[in-house]
Amino acid sequence: MGSLFYGASRLEITVDDGTLAVLQRVIVAKMRRNEPFAITWDDDDSIGDGLSSVWVSPTTELHFKFDSGQFPALDSAELERMTIESAGAAGLRLRNASLIAEPTGYDS
Repeated sequence: MGSLFYGASRLEITVDDGTLAVLQRVIVAKMRRNEPFAITWDDDDSIGDGLSSVWVSPTTELHFKFDSGQFPALDSAELERMTIESAGAAGLRLRNASLIAEPTGYDS
């Protein structure tokens, strides 16, 4: 499992390396075009059932950490799905992703 670290607080979102590779491609393309968007995922049961979302823009601090030492092959169907979803009003919905721990520094 790889990780996407979001923002200065380094919120860690885990996802398999193949999905992370596609997500990286989508995010970089949108940032180059200055197109902010939302990413939403299901929370892990360990932190409470629900949904979480983050807003991604060109000023967002991101760090992609792949578990494997090699860049995974891109799934073209998943790349197309994520690209289309990221352009919609609801943003991109990640499947099979989880938040490692509750964010710190945020008011509930």
